[in-house]
Amino acid sequence: MSETVGKKQLINYVQKLIETKNSLFEQLEEEDLVELKQINLGEVKAVDLVVRDMIREFYLSEEDFKGL
Repeated sequence: MSETVGKKQLINYVQKLIETKNSLFEQLEEEDLVELKQINLGEVKAVDLVVRDMIREFYLSEEDFKGL
């Protein structure tokens, strides 16, 4: 049972990272944040890398994220 809870927590954490990445990506499109674009782009890439690694490392699939 603890394994199931752990997987749910992991999925929720990855989902939060995806939301963070999406928020950073939206900031890239805001014209008033031009000076921060390179920083935000680096952060988007870093978060994306972590998300992809976690999905691959813990054998998560798109099915795991449905209904969230």
